[in-house]
Amino acid sequence: MQACAQQTNPVLIVAEAEVRRMQPEDAPGVARLMQDVYGNTYPKKYVYDPAQLREKNAKGEVSSVVAAGPKGTVIGYAALSAYYGYPEIGLLGSMAVTPSCRGQGLGGMILRHLIACSEGTKFRALTGGAFTAHPHSQRAMEHE
Repeated sequence: MQACAQQTNPVLIVAEAEVRRMQPEDAPGVARLMQDVYGNTYPKKYVYDPAQLREKNAKGEVSSVVAAGPKGTVIGYAALSAYYGYPEIGLLGSMAVTPSCRGQGLGGMILRHLIACSEGTKFRALTGGAFTAHPHSQRAMEHE
């Protein structure tokens, strides 16, 4: 199920990953990734529903970025949305990386791409945060 776990060398998978804006056909892969990484605990429930994920991106409520491994398998994800109550501030969040692909800089690649995508938007500033129970997102935010 996870692209890195299916390969003998996950480093090659990450090195060959394509980081790009999410396409509508990526939505089921994002939903699977979020389920694999967070179970049912992620508070933004739309990430588990491909139709809602596509709709929020189409309406511009969320700008999603994926890392796609071989054969287009989604191995990483993050999103940019307006910070609650402050529409001029962008919130970098909803980050997930397939467990077997972690520790190779993929989270940082995704964040850098998402930041680049924020240029020319309504956001005057960007912010991001990491949960205390999620050391992987803490490390990604430290480095960016």
